[in-house]
Amino acid sequence: DGDGLSDFLEFVTGSDPLQLSDDPISVSRDQDGFMTVSYPHNLLSEKNFLSLQFSSDLQTWTNINDFKFEGAVAPEGSHVAQFKYRSYSPVRESRYFRLIAN
Repeated sequence: DGDGLSDFLEFVTGSDPLQLSDDPISVSRDQDGFMTVSYPHNLLSEKNFLSLQFSSDLQTWTNINDFKFEGAVAPEGSHVAQFKYRSYSPVRESRYFRLIAN
């Protein structure tokens, strides 16, 4: 569909591989510097996992370890849950995030 996301990643995040999709990752930073990162996960893809990684230079990627899992919420009747993570402490540097589906 030309959106740059693999069909597999679109399946695991619950989007349609035949339609253009936005970046599945949502990032925000509050006034105190705490970051919140969320992404959708297709609950029907129970054998597939998503790993959230970050980089400060787009060269070296690391699994997030300074964020806590805050929960996963799926609207009633939906098979897609929104997974949410929040930093343990304020994050001052710029960060890039990506999802790895496996």
